[in-house]
Amino acid sequence: MQCEQNPFTCKVFCKECGGLFGRKNWTTSRGKRPVWHCNNRYKVKGVQGCTNRYIDEETLQQAFLRALEILRENKDTLLEKWANFSEDQKLEKYHSEQLKKLVESDQTAFDGRRMCQVLEKIALGEDGCISIKFLEGTEVDL
Repeated sequence: MQCEQNPFTCKVFCKECGGLFGRKNWTTSRGKRPVWHCNNRYKVKGVQGCTNRYIDEETLQQAFLRALEILRENKDTLLEKWANFSEDQKLEKYHSEQLKKLVESDQTAFDGRRMCQVLEKIALGEDGCISIKFLEGTEVDL
């Protein structure tokens, strides 16, 4: 249930300090919009800690979809990697099967539930770089 309501919870990390990102609703002239920022930013009230920037939730969704596109472009390499998992790597095999279904689908819209089935974490750097790591071990840098 938590994944459906807020799929990025406990999935987005700061590359600068290692902290988790938390979701906040910013109020603008156009209404509320969800953004994420490092929870260590204001760990001590009134004192700015981590200086990593915030990121819009929509940008996180688009980053995940872009990572899927990159996996689709490199599908042959992935299939070879997944075929070489040993019998002892049961968990990796399971996660690769889940990711294979998603990569082979024609899904282009963001689906938080499906993302949670294959995503280990998203790491965000202060320089704007985004790294996405999937549960079977594949990493994509955007």
